[in-house]
Amino acid sequence: MKPYSQDLRERAIAALEAGKTQAEVAAQFQIHKSTLEKWWYRWRDTGSCAALPAAAGPKRTLQEAEKLIREEIKKRPDATLDELCGRVAEATGLVASRSMTPAPTAGAVCAGNCNS
Repeated sequence: MKPYSQDLRERAIAALEAGKTQAEVAAQFQIHKSTLEKWWYRWRDTGSCAALPAAAGPKRTLQEAEKLIREEIKKRPDATLDELCGRVAEATGLVASRSMTPAPTAGAVCAGNCNS
């Protein structure tokens, strides 16, 4: 979801400071009252109503083993996911499971012959 523009945020805060109620400002700018409250509290506490930076999300555990995984698939295209996870753990110490294996890797490892 794209954040609201800084201009909209500042106009909404200015309307609050001019004495309008939160309900009036929310209706005027077609935003939810809880959104306006968050902007107002941030403005009051920090002096800024700017959008917070987007979170990066969790780090991909197997990302550092990608090269190893691709090499192992080339060596043994018939390897099962369990065998591949074991090889990753053996070589890197990373504990991996089937659910952590990305679909393209799983498809390459299984070559269409996986039953699970």
